[in-house]
Amino acid sequence: MKILSKEHIGVEDRCKDAYQVAKQCGDALQAAVKANCNGAEMPLAFVSDSDAANLFTTSTFSFNLPLMEGRSQEFNEQLA
Repeated sequence: MKILSKEHIGVEDRCKDAYQVAKQCGDALQAAVKANCNGAEMPLAFVSDSDAANLFTTSTFSFNLPLMEGRSQEFNEQLA
């Protein structure tokens, strides 16, 4: 219990920081896809801003890269 108590100190701040890093990473990935895939949008499954404002934050997200039209399946797989 002592170890758990000691390691818990600052966990809320670490979680907030991890959320911010994940948000920046997700934004950067979306911008990179848009810039390099002919303006294609890439939806990101991530906690909403309103949920984050209510202190529901996570540092995980998921996405599916858009398929590049006119490119082979092999190209799209290598892109992923």
